[in-house]
Amino acid sequence: MSDRKKGILCALTVLALLFGLMPLAGLFGQGGDPLLAIPNERRLGLLMNSVKLGLITALLCMLAGLFTALFIHNSQFRNRPIRFGFLLMAFVPSYIYALTWMNLLREAGSIWPALLRIRAAGLVFCSLTEIFAWLPLAVAVALLGLERENRQQLDAARLCCDDDTVFWSIQLPGLIPYLMSGMGIIFILSITDF
Repeated sequence: MSDRKKGILCALTVLALLFGLMPLAGLFGQGGDPLLAIPNERRLGLLMNSVKLGLITALLCMLAGLFTALFIHNSQFRNRPIRFGFLLMAFVPSYIYALTWMNLLREAGSIWPALLRIRAAGLVFCSLTEIFAWLPLAVAVALLGLERENRQQLDAARLCCDDDTVFWSIQLPGLIPYLMSGMGIIFILSITDF
């Protein structure tokens, strides 16, 4: 790498650090309370709940995204542009999913009244809402990994092994970097979604 590129990279790194640390500077200047930077019991509890929700959402969402991507990749839509139709769901805000769960509970409660006692809140409903909100991203990442795999290697492996063995031994290990990056992105987006 040339000295000019190193200098630009160093300057961008310093700029990113400055912008990243600016909120902390606001705590110490202009009469801010530096004690706000120290987490108390309530903030730690909220942080742990957010991390738990983010981990559950990322894991289940990526798992559902993988199976959905496998279905799309192995279906008749494999080489058609319609295979990206699921991306239209990315424009649906997460609160629409939350309202949908509440309305489904209310409608199901008219058939089975015991359901009306269930509050549409808590970890389960938050996880379901987040999973549906980030599912298009998970499917896109998994589908990208499936479309970038080495088809010749998979076809050669299928000559001597069944499809399940090829998936678990060759295809899934090749998808792990995509799945882990998708899980990381979904985790970050989930814990920052208030």
